[in-house]
Amino acid sequence: MKTPKSTACILLLFPVLAGIHCSRKPGTTSEIIRPVRFEKVIMYGGQQTRSFSGISKSGLETNLSFKVGGTVKRLTVNVGDEIRAGQLIAVLDATGYSLQLDQTRSAHTQAEVQMQNAKSTYERVSKLYETGSVSVNDYELAKTAYESARAGVNSARKQVQLAEQRVNYTRLRAPIPGHVANVNTEINENVSPGFSIITLTSGSDLEV
Repeated sequence: MKTPKSTACILLLFPVLAGIHCSRKPGTTSEIIRPVRFEKVIMYGGQQTRSFSGISKSGLETNLSFKVGGTVKRLTVNVGDEIRAGQLIAVLDATGYSLQLDQTRSAHTQAEVQMQNAKSTYERVSKLYETGSVSVNDYELAKTAYESARAGVNSARKQVQLAEQRVNYTRLRAPIPGHVANVNTEINENVSPGFSIITLTSGSDLEV
């Protein structure tokens, strides 16, 4: 009895398929690798250099000036010099101020003499007033004269102090250490109070 050809072919493929099925291990799958598109990120313009024009100066600038006016007789510094606190910078002609000081001292001396005389008179009149030898009016006049003379002494003393200050103000000194940035005057030049003689810079900080 002959077997049909179709049946024979099926019988021949069955062992092959069975062998392939048995050769695979259960539970294993093949990894699928998928393509990914990427780009490298680059920063443009993150660092830029820009230039600006300006003026830099010290963070602390001090314009030094005299408190009185006069003629400049001495300048002891130049531009760029380093100076210390208390150093003498410039000197004015103090002749007129010295004369005023002498006059105020003389007036003070005269005021003290007048006060001593008025005091002696007041003390003498006071004793006479206690004994009833002088009137109340004479006593009041002596007392008023003494008080007025004493006030005159105080006023003259203050005038002497002011005159002494004016003489001292003719000498300009540096209040702080620093460097001379500008010198704005010359010797024999007349300057007024508050006129900037020099510009003093100090400190390490800069201002632009």
